[in-house]
Amino acid sequence: MANTDPGTAEHILDSHDLTDIHALVTGASSGIGMELARALAANGANLVMLCRNQDKAKSVVETFRRLHGDAAAERCLILQCDLSSMRSVKNAVERLENSHIVFDRCFLNAGIFGVPYQLTEEGNELTYAANYLGHYYLLHRCIAADKIARNGRVICTISEGAYMNPFSKADCDMITYPERILGNNLAKLQSRSQASPNSKVFLLLMMTALRDLLRGSVYEELKFCGGDPGATLTDNINQVGPLIKSLSPLFKNFMKPVEEGASVLAHLATADAKDWDEVTLMNHRLKTIPMPRSVNLKKAQHAWEITENVLGLPRLAISG
Repeated sequence: MANTDPGTAEHILDSHDLTDIHALVTGASSGIGMELARALAANGANLVMLCRNQDKAKSVVETFRRLHGDAAAERCLILQCDLSSMRSVKNAVERLENSHIVFDRCFLNAGIFGVPYQLTEEGNELTYAANYLGHYYLLHRCIAADKIARNGRVICTISEGAYMNPFSKADCDMITYPERILGNNLAKLQSRSQASPNSKVFLLLMMTALRDLLRGSVYEELKFCGGDPGATLTDNINQVGPLIKSLSPLFKNFMKPVEEGASVLAHLATADAKDWDEVTLMNHRLKTIPMPRSVNLKKAQHAWEITENVLGLPRLAISG
C-alpha cells in the first residue's frame, strides 16, 4: 500500500535545484511561512519575505544563517508589510515595482484566524483585510507591473474550513460594508469564527477570476493553486485567546508540526503542472480535490469586480 504521508517541505524541495527561482512569501516570519521560506532558501531559492514584524523577520533570517550558512541568509530580502493595511501593502508593492525582481513563485500564505471582529484604520474588517484584501492588492499590482513570471505559479494557503464547512461563503457585504454589524453582537461573534474560512473562499474566487481574466494573454501559462496544510500547530494559536494558548501543548498530540504543514505548498511549487489548466486545490495528503460549491466563475467575477472597486485599483488590463 502506498505511503500517503506528505512528509516535510524540506524533503520535497531537497530533490530540486532552486538556484534560479525567485519566490515571494507572505507571513514568512513564523509558522508555515517561516518553514517554507527556510526550506526554499536552503535549496537555493532567492526570497522576498513580506513580514509585518521586521525585527522578528531579521531574527528568522539569522536562524537561516546558522542552519544553512551565509549564502542562504543573503538570498533573503525582508520587506516590511502589514497585509491588513492597504497603505503598507502599497508601500511594499512600490518597492517591488522599482526592483529588478520577477517572481517565479508567489506564496500568498499570511493569515489570521479567531480574532474578534474589528475594523482597521482604513475601514476594512481586520481578518478579511489581512487574509484577502492585502493579497488581492499585492497580486493585482504585481501582475499589472509584470513582476510575476509568465510561466510562474501563484500559491495560496487555504484552510479546510474554506471547502469543508458548508457555511463558508464569500460574504461580499463584509468587503463593501463591513461596519454594518458594528452594533450586532451576535453577528460579531459569528464573524470571529467565520471570517477566516470566508476570507479563504475569497482567495479561491480571486484565483478563479484571475485565471479566466488571463486566458489568451501573455499570462496564459501562469498557474493558480490552493494548498491546505491541514491541522498544523502554528503561532496563530496565540491569536485565539489565553485559554486556548494555555492548552497548546495538548494540541501537539493531534496537530502536525509546521515542517509537515508546509509540504503541500512545497509540492505545489515543484510538481508537474502541465495539466493544471484551472485553479488547482490540493489537500494536505497531496491529493487534488474539487472546488467547493461556494466557488464558481460568476461569483468569482463578481467578487473580483467589487474588490477592485473597494480598493480603488484600476481595471486590470493585460495584453495578448
